[in-house]
Amino acid sequence: MGTGVQLLLVLLLVLLLGILVGLWLARRSRGYPPLPPGPCPPEHKIPNQLGEAAVTAQVAMRLVGAPASGVPLAAGSSGAPPSKVIWVDHGNEVLVHLDSTAVQILDRIVLVSVDLESDQTGRTPLVCSFAVGGPGELVGPAHASRNNRLHQQ
Repeated sequence: MGTGVQLLLVLLLVLLLGILVGLWLARRSRGYPPLPPGPCPPEHKIPNQLGEAAVTAQVAMRLVGAPASGVPLAAGSSGAPPSKVIWVDHGNEVLVHLDSTAVQILDRIVLVSVDLESDQTGRTPLVCSFAVGGPGELVGPAHASRNNRLHQQ
């Protein structure tokens, strides 16, 4: 046998050995459990009961939203939350005056008001009302259709 043939056989043997070791390692690694996920972000701690001032602060904080770039704001970068932000949706923009946020809690209604400003409308309040249930009342979409049927009878 020539040295070229011997070298080819040695290369084939090394290649075959490498494939077998790779298959053995792949089969062996399947038996190990997957790595656990990374730590969860800290939860937002909201008490069970809030007054109007506390609800107003919570709502205003959440109205800030996420930056359009998708890059999260640095924690504690400026200390105080912004008083105004711009919301963008499909090329439309509106200036949100966060410092105008107001919440009023009535018997079974929560009213939230915030001033929005655009070139077309100027500065104008947007008021949203949220119906809430009282103590012992079943509320939510699953119970809404049942309650509607009861009122129709």
